[in-house]
Amino acid sequence: MNVRRNRAACALLAFACLAAGILAAPAWAGVPFRTDDPGTPPQGGFEINLSTQFTVTKDGHEGLLPSLEINYGLFDNLQITIAPAMAYNRENGNSANYGFGDLVIGAKFRFIEADENGWRPSVAFAPSISLPAGDANRGLGSGFTNVSLPLWLSKDLPNNWAVATGASYNTNHGFGNKDFWFADFLVTNKIREDLTIGGEIYHTTPESVGGKSSTGFNLGFLYDFSENHHLLFSAGRNFINADENNRFSTYLAYRLTF
Repeated sequence: MNVRRNRAACALLAFACLAAGILAAPAWAGVPFRTDDPGTPPQGGFEINLSTQFTVTKDGHEGLLPSLEINYGLFDNLQITIAPAMAYNRENGNSANYGFGDLVIGAKFRFIEADENGWRPSVAFAPSISLPAGDANRGLGSGFTNVSLPLWLSKDLPNNWAVATGASYNTNHGFGNKDFWFADFLVTNKIREDLTIGGEIYHTTPESVGGKSSTGFNLGFLYDFSENHHLLFSAGRNFINADENNRFSTYLAYRLTF
């Protein structure tokens, strides 16, 4: 128990140092973090993320290799998304499985714009649907159609700080599964013209009958090679129920914007 408390204290200290130690320029949210924000590409604009991600637990590891997320600005405040992926998993002592994963289709509608002279945040609703394209018998998909219903908020703060937060209700059909809630909070800062860093804390309620909740953190960065080419990275873990849900996870992506 003391070890878990020490790990939690270290994670919270790292997050606090990241949030309190830097004064720079405006921030961003979204991948490589779990926390999204109400931002959308401009009308007619694209944001394409080619990524790899994996998570390690006591039973093995799983992830996406690669995953492709395509965001298109249908209007200045409305984004549509399609995200196909190749999935893999390996349980300890067994061979790995690899193949098509589930397909995610979604939208993001920003219905409140931030007040630049006040405290009103930007707010967006970003529903998505996960279609069972992966082979559930091989652990490459859920085998069911599921829906996520998140609400995202963000606000630029004085001295060039910015925060983003949100929560989502997620269906999780299947024997032994249960619907769950997800919530998180993110702080980001731009420490150089081409480099932005951030840190988040998240919580997920149990996703299965008898399962355990997840509380953890991620630290990451976005590096701009140019106006159109970007590198994204994050890594983190749970500090509560890490063995069952997330001993270590990471996300790495190349982003193209135009």
